[in-house]
Amino acid sequence: NAAGSNNQQPHVSADGKHLYFSSNRVGGKGGYDIWVAAIENDVPGAAKNLGAPVNTADDEEAPFYHAASGSLIFSSNGFIGMGGFDFFHSGKQVSV
Repeated sequence: NAAGSNNQQPHVSADGKHLYFSSNRVGGKGGYDIWVAAIENDVPGAAKNLGAPVNTADDEEAPFYHAASGSLIFSSNGFIGMGGFDFFHSGKQVSV
């Protein structure tokens, strides 16, 4: 956890190597962003903001990494969609 922030909706990748979560911590694009941390010896390392095009000035939540397709699936209210939180996917490679 980061002081003064909220962290929510954790997801550990199927291979157990990455922890994805939503947080409003300092260093984000705005609102809640998707962050990732490498896991070594069952301990998460420093969190990294995924940045654009995943994160917007609004909120991104509910991260899920689908290993078979190499896609991050998430919900956002910062892109044009049907309204409110819509689901999106990104094939962006994540380097931690």
